Amino acid sequence: MIPGLPWRLRTSKFPRPLRLATPLGVWALVVAFLFTPMACASKRKAPSMSLERALDTICTGIAVSLDAYQPPLDTMDVIEAIGNRLASDSSEATRTTLLRMVNHYNPEGRWIRHPKTIAAFLQAVSGRPDDASKEALEYLVGRATPQSLSKFHAEILGELSTNPFRERFLLVARAKPRGALKKLRALAATDPAVTGSTEGRIALAANGDRDWEKEFTQAFSEATDPQEKQRLAEVLGWIGTRTTLRVLAEELRTPLVYRLGRVFQVPVWIDIAKALESHFPEAGLAISPASEEEYLAYEAFFQKEFAIHWQVERPPFEFLGPLEHGFIPAEPMDP
Repeated sequence: MIPGLPWRLRTSKFPRPLRLATPLGVWALVVAFLFTPMACASKRKAPSMSLERALDTICTGIAVSLDAYQPPLDTMDVIEAIGNRLASDSSEATRTTLLRMVNHYNPEGRWIRHPKTIAAFLQAVSGRPDDASKEALEYLVGRATPQSLSKFHAEILGELSTNPFRERFLLVARAKPRGALKKLRALAATDPAVTGSTEGRIALAANGDRDWEKEFTQAFSEATDPQEKQRLAEVLGWIGTRTTLRVLAEELRTPLVYRLGRVFQVPVWIDIAKALESHFPEAGLAISPASEEEYLAYEAFFQKEFAIHWQVERPPFEFLGPLEHGFIPAEPMDP
């Protein structure tokens, strides 16, 4: 008999090996449960410092998991607090860390719509043309919808005259703030960098300059080099007017492909699809079509959106590997 075990287990009528195995198995399960990571984690004390204190600690380079707080912190309170810190902290490295925290806590996944989230990103940009500002702008340009940026037109245009660095022009193109064209043209009259940079011309085209819009769309339609076509597809996506989006949609069946490294061939329509998708977040389209069904979903949506009737055959979906599927090849690379 094993001391300390319940009487029923000690006097079991099972054969002796089973009488030993049964209580030992019970205690093994108890011990295993007590020492599992889950049990240990449940005993671990949740952080007790305030949110502000936690952010102070994070800014010194020490990691603190805000996810471990009990009760859980309100997501938007966290984002607002980080945004306030971004406004006052001048360290580029710290602001980059805080920016990535905002991205982590963004409750809407890929898209950025909540005003507090957008305000936090804009705080990181204000007056500082460094890498942290550029990263914040990349988040906003790629993931904030024009509708969600509409409440921040004054902030987006506010520093355009004093800090007209190139990435800011793309945000002006994305947001299309009221009065942007007038301000951009006034700035172009004194600063040749506006029309001298692709980003400046994109901002002008996006905000109603028909001459620049026509120049970009014509260049895209006439491009026969796959990599140039791919580059201009991205540009038309940044401009994002109904005209440029329609021109993009009309080229969804382009047979052009470009090289990715020395092995892979990528069709230009993949980049066209990416440029279009960011302007129709409610359509539920795949960010980058990875199957024929997803590709057909693009065609169906934009055929209805722009009443397009393609005059060319749909290229086969397969695009990786040798050029055996009728695509027009990219220029061969030097050996």
